[in-house]
Amino acid sequence: MFLLFLMFLLFLMFLLFLMFVIVIVIVFVSLLRPEFQFPVLLLYFQTNKQTNFNERSWVGFSDAYSVFPSALIRSP
Repeated sequence: MFLLFLMFLLFLMFLLFLMFVIVIVIVFVSLLRPEFQFPVLLLYFQTNKQTNFNERSWVGFSDAYSVFPSALIRSP
């Protein structure tokens, strides 16, 4: 019975680790590749309509450069 409980705890820890890995991968992919857009927690990016480039910004902010280091990754 104790072994079953240990296996259950190990399974829960594995699921938690898997969720962290998936979230980190989604955030990095949505940062590096502008064509993939995932609504992730607060990191929801949308196409900035004010600029001619295909830049993404945080919802509620007008310029993408002051919000996230996307300017370091993708320079126009």
